Amino acid sequence: MKHPFAMVATALCVCVTLGTQPAPAQSTATVRGTVRDGYGSPIAAAEVTVAGTSLTTRTSDDGTYTLRSVPASLVEITARRLGYVAASRKVQTADKDEVVADWILVPAATQMRPVSVTARRQPSDRRLEGFRNRLEAKRTGYFI
Repeated sequence: MKHPFAMVATALCVCVTLGTQPAPAQSTATVRGTVRDGYGSPIAAAEVTVAGTSLTTRTSDDGTYTLRSVPASLVEITARRLGYVAASRKVQTADKDEVVADWILVPAATQMRPVSVTARRQPSDRRLEGFRNRLEAKRTGYFI
């Protein structure tokens, strides 16, 4: 039977040797593109995200965006903007340095509830009654 100290030292050497091996680097890609509406106009401030990651960006004023460090695999990318229907699709980024993914977002038709506006006449001050009468008569002149 081996000495207990020798077994601990051997186990420690194995752990240190395994722990110093560099982890394989995961390759990444860059996804860039443009987000437009159905008329071809760019959509500014649209959010473009990669599902399952914290990668997100917003489009610039000309509708362009760039996502860096996207995992090299089949990823799902979503583009969305308030007032438009969100669009998602899978993009293959493996073995590619740069992928172009352009989007066309469709306006979202929203049905709003009717708005009812009611106005009440403000209580009148007797001292201002003459002033209000002249103001409502729309005669020429200045009212101070």
